This record gives sequence, structure tokens and C-alpha cells, in this order.
Amino acid sequence: MIHNSGNDRDSEYNPCTCWECRELRLQLRPVAYLVREHWSTWRDKDDCYWLVQLVEEVGELAQSLVGEHEHEPELELAQIASICVNWLAMRQRALGLADDQR
Repeated sequence: MIHNSGNDRDSEYNPCTCWECRELRLQLRPVAYLVREHWSTWRDKDDCYWLVQLVEEVGELAQSLVGEHEHEPELELAQIASICVNWLAMRQRALGLADDQR
């Protein structure tokens, strides 16, 4: 179970130190980096474009898993996750959802 040590406001400054939470933060670092790096990428594109990019990365992951792609599977997985996060954020902004509605 992933949790924090207190209320949500304090969790950013006092994150839980259990093994599961530390592992989650460690695994999400490359994803967070890619999310920030590509925050404005494809902002003006429609859902079909995002889907094509996502499927392309899934294809690269498949190639990587059998040793036929230049990147390691971990990078491809981080790229897939970052596309999903940015796509979701773009859709929420497009729908005009306020921060407290997410």
C-alpha cells in the first residue's frame, strides 16, 4: 500500500519513508523528468496524434525487449508513462477542469 505520513499538505515535505513509498519515488524519477521535459510537446495535437505516439513507443518497447532497439526497456517504459501523464494533463486542461476537480 502506498501512503504518506500525514495529511496531503504535509506529504510533499514529509514523505513516507516506508520501503514501498521510497521505491515508488525512485521509480517515478525518470518519468517525472520526461514529463517536465516534454510538458509542452504536442499540446496542439488531437487525441489520435497522442495515441499514435503512444503506440509508437509501445512498439519501441517491444523491439527493446528482444534486443532490436537502441534504448533499454526501462527508458521506453518511462517514455510511455510520461506520454500518458502529459496526455491526461492536456485532456484535463482542454476540458477546463480546475485543479481541485482532478
